[in-house]
Amino acid sequence: MRQHIQSLGEVFGHVARVYAWTSWLLRHTDDELHAHDAWFHLAQVVGAYAELIEDVTAGRVRLPFGWCEGRGLDPESAR
Repeated sequence: MRQHIQSLGEVFGHVARVYAWTSWLLRHTDDELHAHDAWFHLAQVVGAYAELIEDVTAGRVRLPFGWCEGRGLDPESAR
């Protein structure tokens, strides 16, 4: 089984950043090419992570633990 380099939180964070960037760009540009490129990039990211979910579910890929996960650390005490 291969190991993915991003934790689940990092995956969600990346998708959220690309979505926010795309949303901002679409509200602030009149350039149709930039708008198309932004939508296309978001679609690529979402598609890639949909494939990642399929691979994790099928047991072909394992996501790493986050910084505190699995180490017996209380996230509240790590602040």
